Amino acid sequence: LSGCDTHLDRFVLGFEKTFFDGAASIEFRLPIAGSMNPMDPMGNTAYAGGSFGNLDVILKKVLLANDKRVLAAGLRVETPTGSLAYASDISSGNATYTLDPDAVYLTPFLGMLRTYDDIWFVNSFLQLDIATKGDRLITTVNNGAPQTSKINQPPIFQFDIGGGVWLVTPSSEQIGLAAVTELHLATAIGDEDAFSVADPLNLPNIFVADIPIREILNVTGGLHAQFSSGLSVRAAVSAPLLHDRIFDTEAMVQVNCSF
Repeated sequence: LSGCDTHLDRFVLGFEKTFFDGAASIEFRLPIAGSMNPMDPMGNTAYAGGSFGNLDVILKKVLLANDKRVLAAGLRVETPTGSLAYASDISSGNATYTLDPDAVYLTPFLGMLRTYDDIWFVNSFLQLDIATKGDRLITTVNNGAPQTSKINQPPIFQFDIGGGVWLVTPSSEQIGLAAVTELHLATAIGDEDAFSVADPLNLPNIFVADIPIREILNVTGGLHAQFSSGLSVRAAVSAPLLHDRIFDTEAMVQVNCSF
């Protein structure tokens, strides 16, 4: 939605089950968002999207663990179960497209946690998002017959590095409180799909680009509270560092409950 200004509330429901004495786990995540109905600044194109994102299934395995460090690897499988997305040329009403999630995304990843003096800690994360095929794109121009094609996303490399310090060390008698920060880099590897539904010299027309921004760099900072009951709460704010961006600011709250 390049050039659009909109507010979006998103929720992620998740459940994780450990096995092999906590050395491995399987996790399910489902993003849920408010309906999106932004409009571009020129007022020519309207967009709409559903509330449900793709369901993620995540497998994790600890490769190395001791008192100071943990190294884990895993695989995220993103299934094409999300809602459809729509766009239309409202100036004439004669050009529309529907994006139907059809691709399965495979994301192998590697994560590391290192602690120092039981107060300072550093974490890092590497992953590569790979689409197994393209998503379905259904276009209609000048009330003609719908045309179905595929739009392919290039592999996306992501790297995170972060850390924090325990301001109050957690224990059975007191709530732990830590200050945390993180840098997140995402960059597309290869060329993205970009094409026009019709001749750009003639209206109506819709331009489609799967990856409008090739590189993203964000910084996040916040507080993490750890309760003795197994409950943890993290609140943070994220902001982009590059000129090209997909959002201006993001506020997030994460709640985890172990049982």
